[in-house]
Amino acid sequence: MFYDLHTHTTASDGQLTPFELIDEAVKRGVPGICFTDHDTIDAYTKDVMGYAKKKKIFLGTGIEISTVFKDTSVHILGYDIDIQASSINRFIDQTQERRVDRNRKMVELLRDLGYKIEWEDKENLGRPHIAQKLIEGGYFSTMRDAFDLLLGEGKPAFVMGGFPSTVDAIALIHEAKGKAFIAHPHVLKPKKLIRNLLELPFDGIEVNYGVFSRDDNLYYEVLAKSRKLLISGGSDHHGLQTIPLLGERGVGLQEVEAIFTSQFQKSKVRS
Repeated sequence: MFYDLHTHTTASDGQLTPFELIDEAVKRGVPGICFTDHDTIDAYTKDVMGYAKKKKIFLGTGIEISTVFKDTSVHILGYDIDIQASSINRFIDQTQERRVDRNRKMVELLRDLGYKIEWEDKENLGRPHIAQKLIEGGYFSTMRDAFDLLLGEGKPAFVMGGFPSTVDAIALIHEAKGKAFIAHPHVLKPKKLIRNLLELPFDGIEVNYGVFSRDDNLYYEVLAKSRKLLISGGSDHHGLQTIPLLGERGVGLQEVEAIFTSQFQKSKVRS
């Protein structure tokens, strides 16, 4: 099992609570995880941090920020952030309103296309939640189908949110004493876009990610090492049906120590 540095909880669009995700890590023998919820750090309560320590699971601090770079959606992973930093908390407050408005527009588009799904303003939906509602309505059998046909970028029900620029998001992460990584570069096209992004002050690249093959991951590993960047990885876990499973993608102890530095050194957890 790897340290899985890309997971989502019910604080954004995951199916498991932070406590349940820690329990799942224990069950599967995963030595450590990082919550990278979309545009929020709400999962990192004092009780959760204490629970991870009690369960002898390393829990790194993180966030996944949706940004825009040259009219393209780019996700950034912020690791080792100070969750008390006023800058990151101001950003989260501003982003939640934009996120709710975006999801409302996506649901309205789906209804216009003839898909009858229910949604209430109080629901903090992400695209996986919307996909699940489509599955429950009998329109699709898998989330992948829902994304490929409707919810993915450029598809009929996709709405680009009022996201910050990639440059501003990197600065925000650095202001919160964190490290900024390009999330799942595998999905960004064309590859020239990656080279343009790497002209920005990124600290690392996500490498061992999701369902991608060893050859796909190796390309980004070589790229990261050639530019002396840090390496991260993870399953992008959203729930128990997520493939790959929690801990099947990620990084080893050496990479975790390089990313989380003092945070990891203070932890008594060892693999």
